[in-house]
Amino acid sequence: MCNTKAVPETSLELTLQSGLVSQFFPLLQRGVALKVQVGLSLRDFLREELRLSEEYIERRIQTVFLDGRPVDDLEGGAVADGASLALSAALPGLLGATLRRGGFYATLRSQITSRQNEESQAVQEGQVTLKLFNLIVRELGPSLLERGIGIGAQETEDFFRERPDDFWAGCRLALVDGRAVEPVRLRDRPWGAGRVYLTLVAV
Repeated sequence: MCNTKAVPETSLELTLQSGLVSQFFPLLQRGVALKVQVGLSLRDFLREELRLSEEYIERRIQTVFLDGRPVDDLEGGAVADGASLALSAALPGLLGATLRRGGFYATLRSQITSRQNEESQAVQEGQVTLKLFNLIVRELGPSLLERGIGIGAQETEDFFRERPDDFWAGCRLALVDGRAVEPVRLRDRPWGAGRVYLTLVAV
């Protein structure tokens, strides 16, 4: 059984010009909710839930934070329901070298490195908060937005209220809980409480 507390949910499917997709990347940097299988190792989570290749994991994902702590061992422990996961490509400078998983300076941060629970956990439906940074957000962002992300109702209101006119000119269709609405009306729509599950269709 999922341990995450149930919150009211609204679904939003937005069809828009592909050039507008990058306007949603700041949401991915702040953190979005994903409905996923939890109880998997980090490596299995990246492969099975985020659908990343082994080559991409090893070549591109250089810094991993789980619940605010850097991770070196992708096989250790499991991604629990309600976890917060941040992924980044290589960061510049000494800070980046220190935080890089398995890097030369990893021992310098032994006190803050994640010590994951080694007990086995059942694989089940759950929710994870995901944050993406630098090259990762540009490379993985479009597919995640196509798959669907969860964002807070207030964050949704703020985001759409701040969109300029050319954004709305590029929106083709909006479906709120399956019902069509004029896209520009999203700008002034109150989203109440809970969470909005947003799916983008780029054309």
